[in-house]
Amino acid sequence: MNLQFDTSLIQYYKNSSQIARILTEHWVGKNIFCPSCGSILSDYENNKPVADFYCSTCKEDYELKSKKDSMGKKL
Repeated sequence: MNLQFDTSLIQYYKNSSQIARILTEHWVGKNIFCPSCGSILSDYENNKPVADFYCSTCKEDYELKSKKDSMGKKL
């Protein structure tokens, strides 16, 4: 698993929220598997109101959340 973001993707972005979205969505798409069944996740088109990723095997939906501050004790 690659633990580094591909910072070449953000060279034209200024907004910190957009930068976080671009980096994290790309990283998850390349490195994370379905927690339910272990299959590779696929990404939905941008601005899907409910989810960012889905598993075509078990049909689970996943939404990626980012936060500027520390995560605290719960996820």
